[in-house]
Amino acid sequence: MHRVPHAALAVPYEALFSPHIWGDLALFPPTTQQHVGRVASELRLFDEQVTFVQQAHDRTFDTSLSSADYAANNTNLTEGTAKLAVRTAARIKAINRMLGPEGTPLK
Repeated sequence: MHRVPHAALAVPYEALFSPHIWGDLALFPPTTQQHVGRVASELRLFDEQVTFVQQAHDRTFDTSLSSADYAANNTNLTEGTAKLAVRTAARIKAINRMLGPEGTPLK
């Protein structure tokens, strides 16, 4: 069976924090600006890790890989997936720093 590889993320999560909004952030206190910057950084790192995992996953269908290359790719896929979980946890923590107990933005 032939499989078509994943395309890169159609809309990266980081796009939510496009450079066009950075000027508007000046309206908020410096602490809020820092929190938004941290969330944007975590989303960028998450997007990069998603791309890495997608590429490793796609290579699992490459019939031209040697046994050693397949094993190395499988290791990369396993480690990349674990790192994706770490990036997800970091992203959640960064977002939670911006929110109060009721989910309302901190001031």
